[in-house]
Amino acid sequence: MTLLAAQYLERSGFEITPQAARDRLRRAFEILPFNTILLGWEVLPSIEEAVASECARFGAKLYRWHPLLTSSSHTPIQMRTINRYGQPISGFHDMPEFTFLCPNRPEVQEICIEEIDRIIQHGLFQGLFLDRIRFPSPSTSPSEHLACFCDHCRLVARAEGLDLEETSSYISEILSKPNGRMELIRQLFEHNENNRHIEAFLAFRSASITRMVKFISTHLATGGLDTALDCFSPSLTRLVGQDLRELNDLSIWIKIMTYPRTYGPAGLPFELLGLLDWMDVEGKSDSCKALREICRVKIPDTRAELSQVGLQSKAISQEIALARQTGVKRLLAGLALVDLLGVNDINLEQARSDIQASLEADGLVLSWDLWFIPDMLLEMISREQNY
Repeated sequence: MTLLAAQYLERSGFEITPQAARDRLRRAFEILPFNTILLGWEVLPSIEEAVASECARFGAKLYRWHPLLTSSSHTPIQMRTINRYGQPISGFHDMPEFTFLCPNRPEVQEICIEEIDRIIQHGLFQGLFLDRIRFPSPSTSPSEHLACFCDHCRLVARAEGLDLEETSSYISEILSKPNGRMELIRQLFEHNENNRHIEAFLAFRSASITRMVKFISTHLATGGLDTALDCFSPSLTRLVGQDLRELNDLSIWIKIMTYPRTYGPAGLPFELLGLLDWMDVEGKSDSCKALREICRVKIPDTRAELSQVGLQSKAISQEIALARQTGVKRLLAGLALVDLLGVNDINLEQARSDIQASLEADGLVLSWDLWFIPDMLLEMISREQNY
């Protein structure tokens, strides 16, 4: 492995001084040779400057960790993605940071560029690490959370030969049949050129995300900044509109979020449980087996095991292999290394197992975030990887 990055200071919801931010980062650099620090989007300018100077001291790049397509409490509701019933889609627990904006709306593109220009003007960053470059995940309700069906998307889709009203009608037709929920999930996962409705819809969504990322990465390149990307686990990218092959050409590296024991958005158990529970409405006793066959992720035999234990570390190596097959050339494995009750379960042995499962990646991104990751885990990574 040649690349080692860390996500640092995601939020400013806790008090931290510039000196404390500097001290924590310096201690981490003394344990591990980080190439890149991915600094969160809500930190004070004084902390940005402290982190930038520490990165320069250790010869590491500093990227802004930037959620591209999510909203804030001030974002107008009409910019949100719209479901096929014409309703805005709210994010996880109605949190603005998980409420997605439509990439096909010109005003969304304008807001994104304005924010990025402010970041570039700081002169502290060598690149942006773009997070949330996707449509909202439909896993908790594919019927209601597939997006986007707004007027702008309808116009763009029509220009590409796709009628989104026909797509919506086709989905309704599927759901009206016995086992319709399972069939819709199957079509969302499994590529089938003969299924013109779903394939055209998914192609339209991925083209929309790719177009937006290209727009941003080109703008960054003119300012001399790199683009790196945070993407879903490869088995799930069709659900959210991420074409890894296309995105690979727009970034210097891609991190995949294969988190085997994370029960929050993008975590594999969280997303799979959403699909499983939605599918279970049809009363199938073998739904775990059915979903395992559809998505080809090694899901446990019971919902209880998936919800309480999660997945094995082997899921990471399997997703890395899938990303390679998809066309990702420079791949970093994300490691969720913070123990958060009810959200992410990690201990020393699990972390060691996750690292071993990540060996075929080109590097690691330590996540959620460096401020909270115990030194003993950093030291263990140093030993395991011979840094």
